Amino acid sequence: MAAQNAEAVDRCGDVCDETWSDTVEPYSLTCPVTVPSGCALTIDSGVTVISADSYLHLPASGGVLTAAGVTFEDTDPATEDRILWIKGGTVSISISVFEGAVYLDSEVGQNVSITGSDFTALESSLRASGSGVDFSGIAGNSWAPDSFTRLFGLGFGMTSTNIGG
Repeated sequence: MAAQNAEAVDRCGDVCDETWSDTVEPYSLTCPVTVPSGCALTIDSGVTVISADSYLHLPASGGVLTAAGVTFEDTDPATEDRILWIKGGTVSISISVFEGAVYLDSEVGQNVSITGSDFTALESSLRASGSGVDFSGIAGNSWAPDSFTRLFGLGFGMTSTNIGG
């Protein structure tokens, strides 16, 4: 839940070496927000990241995203947009809540860790494309009871061995 006395902070475009803190949250993604190569974004515990039709993006040559205790919220789930799009870089997310889709693309390797997080909202999902997605860092999460909602894209050589639940 967003801080009661704080106004939303609009974010758009590239971010580099930033920390989003709960003293000025929620953060509203008004267009794609990209963490490019050589850059880092840290999202502190208690922050809510909201978006109606945009997303937080790590490109194939992306930077570093670290978040713990964060709520990622798609405020317009009817659009079926992603809230987080990971193509590469290094990602470490723990004990967070996803109320929107997380997309992993084929370039994603072992530098992605999403653990102890909650994907139980009806509109939440983890979607993968391509054959190179490594799910070994996706563990100990809570999933919606419907396995189709839980994880899209298995097949193409991917396995769900360690996604937990």
